[in-house]
Amino acid sequence: GNVRLGSTLGERGTVYVAVPPSGDGSGRVTLVVGGKQREFNATQDGDMMIPSRARVKVLGVDEAGNTAKVEVV
Repeated sequence: GNVRLGSTLGERGTVYVAVPPSGDGSGRVTLVVGGKQREFNATQDGDMMIPSRARVKVLGVDEAGNTAKVEVV
């Protein structure tokens, strides 16, 4: 079934597709939600690209855009 993105707040995950600097679009992250691996779109507030395979934490969520805001941990 569908996973509410809000339930990922504070979770840690891994970057699947590099997350570009703030304002330059989105990447993808893999998060484990309810014991299952899920992929979500991801953006960030930083000005350095977050590379693939980096470990990140979900800081905020945009339910409408189905996008997680992340930072490197």
